[in-house]
Amino acid sequence: MALTEQEQDAINAWLKENKPVRYPTGYSSIYDEFGVKRTSLKFRMAGIAKRIRTALKKSTGMTHRDLAKHLVLPYDDIVAVCRKHNIEVER
Repeated sequence: MALTEQEQDAINAWLKENKPVRYPTGYSSIYDEFGVKRTSLKFRMAGIAKRIRTALKKSTGMTHRDLAKHLVLPYDDIVAVCRKHNIEVER
């Protein structure tokens, strides 16, 4: 799909005033234009979900409170992540 002349002119005008940013590749997160890792709720919850699944593999039968104590995380975060990622825990 080729760009129209108007689109190409808009890109050239933007490039005159701005410099394209090169982002690191091979990482499972997003970096801003200064190379600083930006953490968002999505990435944070995914990391917590991974830790929960690992903890549940080692010892089954853990409740939300047990997981919060074991992972040193707030109880509300554990409950939210389990709901969002459909992780079954003991009641």
